[in-house]
Amino acid sequence: MVTLQPMNIVQAAAYLVLSKVLRKFPDLKVVLSESGIGWIPYFLPGIVMNPMVNRYKTKDDRWLQLLFLQPDKIWADFCRHIGPPHIATDERFVPAANLAANAAETVA
Repeated sequence: MVTLQPMNIVQAAAYLVLSKVLRKFPDLKVVLSESGIGWIPYFLPGIVMNPMVNRYKTKDDRWLQLLFLQPDKIWADFCRHIGPPHIATDERFVPAANLAANAAETVA
């Protein structure tokens, strides 16, 4: 167990997301916890490397926040539930490296 101060948690999260650690160790489980998570909305837009880590405004002016760090595992199921289902197998978005490279096409 490692205990960090809030800004150190941001730095640790950035390191994990931007490094190849999660790709190299896909079964690695990481938990970052803080009682006040108000920094997350400000942190995420700066690290968006794929559309599965982002905030989206809904038609009814609400917000949906996604934080899927292993999109290859859930992409097809996500597309079936949220839509459009036909992009679940689109080679522009599968595997996750293609999804990141074509992120602009997936974000409306």
